[in-house]
Order: sequence, then structure tokens, then C-alpha cells
Amino acid sequence: MAPDFIDDKKYILKPTVKLGVKPGSFTFRTELFAPLLAVAPYDTLEQAVALVNSLDYGLTSGLQSLDEKEQLYWKNNVEAGNLYINRGITGAVVNRQPFGGMKLSAFGPGLKAGGPNYCAQFMNITDKAGSATDWRKSYAEWYEKEFEHARNIQPNIRGEQNIFRYLPLKRGMVFRLFGDETLEQVQMVQLAAKTVGTPLTISADSDNPLIAQIDGDVKRETLQGFCQSMKQYERVRTISQNVPDEVFAAAAWCDRYIAQSAPVKDGRIELAIYIKEQSIANEYHRYGSQIEVPAIE
Repeated sequence: MAPDFIDDKKYILKPTVKLGVKPGSFTFRTELFAPLLAVAPYDTLEQAVALVNSLDYGLTSGLQSLDEKEQLYWKNNVEAGNLYINRGITGAVVNRQPFGGMKLSAFGPGLKAGGPNYCAQFMNITDKAGSATDWRKSYAEWYEKEFEHARNIQPNIRGEQNIFRYLPLKRGMVFRLFGDETLEQVQMVQLAAKTVGTPLTISADSDNPLIAQIDGDVKRETLQGFCQSMKQYERVRTISQNVPDEVFAAAAWCDRYIAQSAPVKDGRIELAIYIKEQSIANEYHRYGSQIEVPAIE
């Protein structure tokens, strides 16, 4: 049906369906809070996923399919924070589907409301003076214990599986050095990113004294060059107390989050900086009939 407002000021829109919406159109690419369903045609599931991923936003996404191969491909390739299989894509339930998006549908580190890390982003967490924690051991232990494996966070709900999992930053993280970091801090950042599988690029001025001591390649670039290249990465890491204002301006311009805290030795805290979170709700019953419980992936 054609768009139709029920009031003279055009504040209230009747439920509207738009067919044949083109991927480059305003309707397709804009997050519209209205009773509007935009229908865009596609030929294959792969093409549909590519269309979804082309958007700047990634809050929720849903799939209606009984094909387990389609479900697996979709949930491992679509870029959204909350995924729903064979159910509605609104109404995230507290303690079932921790809520938060990806890309422009996330703010800050993207730690989900109702998730296990949400409160940590409002805290300043540092190592206790004289801490003897072995950070290499802690990173490995906490990765296996908390971050490596997907889990069903409400296993007693029959017919609905609610998976919570951590994903590496596919487009990588850039770690900018400003001159007041220590070699150990750099090594901690390197190991944390490597442990969770997030590609890490270290950026520094060519005369930075740590370059010769760092194990691995360093991208030698000016501050201006770093600001211009920031947009190609998914997240920015710094630990300096002297970050120039132009870095924050560049991050705001390209919508990038800067993780600024000094690295800590506890892997449960540090590794959360290098990942993103995803919730997957899968209604696997058929009209109330129980079927085989899907594998946790």
C-alpha cells in the first residue's frame, strides 16, 4: 500500500509496505523508525547477506529458514549484534538475549546491555600495585574459560536456544603509539589481540624508540597519516595519556571507538577490548513440537 499519513502534520504513518526497494535507495539504507516494511529482492542467500552487510547499521537481523546449512551460513556471515532464527526480530528478553548492535548500531566498545561485560565499561579497572599476575598465562586461561566458546545462556528453556558468543574484529584493530608506552604494555596488547584472533596493526612515527624493540611489523606513519587511515580498521587502541585532539576528531568523523585504558594483567578484563559480542535466538520447535536441539556454535 502507498504511504499514507492519518494526520495533517504527517507525524503518524499508517502501516506501509514498499515493494521492489533498491539497495542504493534512501529507504533501504536509512534506519527508519516507522511502521514501514521495505522489501528488496535478491536471488541467493549469499546476495541477501551481502545486501544486509552493505548497510552502515547492524542492530538486529532475522532469518526464516528450516535449512540448517542456510542457518549456519547466515549466522556466521551476517553482521548484526542480535540474530533471530524463525522468530520475530524485536523484543529482546533480559537474561535471554543481551542486547546491542554492531557498526553504527553500537556505541563505545559494543558491550551488550544485559550481558556479562556491560557494567565493566562504566568502570576504570587497573592492576593492583605490585601485582604478580602472569598476564601471559591469564590471557590464555581466560580465553578458553570465557571467550573461546559459544554458550546457551538459558539452557532450561525448551524450544528456544539463546546463544551468546564473542567474535574477533574481522577488519582488525589499529594500535597507535605516542611515545609514553612501555615495551611490556605493547607486548600485552599484541598478545591479547592475537589470543582472540583480532588482526592488529601497530602504528607509530618513524622515530618512535620502541620500534626497534617490538617483535613484529610496525606501520611507520605520521599522525596525519594515521588519522586518515583510521577508518579502514574496526577499532582503535591507545594507552597513552597524551592523545592529541585531532585523533578524537578523526575517530568521531569515521565513527570509530578508541579503547584508551592501560592494559591489565587479568585476561577476563583485557581480552574484552579486542572482541565484539553477538546474541543468537533460535526457535527450533515446530508449532510446539520438540525436535532435535541444534548444536551450539
